[in-house]
Amino acid sequence: MDYLLEEMTKDLKTGEKIVSTHTKAKIDKTPPYITVGNGLTTKDFPENVAKDAFKVFRALTKEQQGLFIDLKDIYIQQNMSNFQKRRRVDNPNNVVLEKNKENDLHQSIKKRMGQRCNGTELEAKGVLKKLKPGNYMLNPYIFIPPYDFKKVAAIWDEL
Repeated sequence: MDYLLEEMTKDLKTGEKIVSTHTKAKIDKTPPYITVGNGLTTKDFPENVAKDAFKVFRALTKEQQGLFIDLKDIYIQQNMSNFQKRRRVDNPNNVVLEKNKENDLHQSIKKRMGQRCNGTELEAKGVLKKLKPGNYMLNPYIFIPPYDFKKVAAIWDEL
């Protein structure tokens, strides 16, 4: 905008002036949609770091794919809750499973993580890292966080 104004002032003739008006426009709010990694590499994200979420998903067994989807759903639910409360957390990719026995989804995930080494396989394939029982960090190169990517990626790399 400054460039256009500068160009217009150069073309002014004697007795002419520029009249401009400014109006405020409210930016539409959008929910914090998640973005999934596409696997493209750059100098900042080399091949060993960048992940294609769909290729990773395809390489999982049906049971692991179900876990992947359920963890994604909890991830979205937690991010939407934080968004609605206008709260930012240090690590938006941290998924905490409730200890409440009434939450069937969380209890189901805990159960399936232990079966047939699903949790270990998901860790080996780079989908998540287990911080402690019922607390997982999803790979920020697969589930790209809605904010503070560099900070979340640094946390992932330290684990």
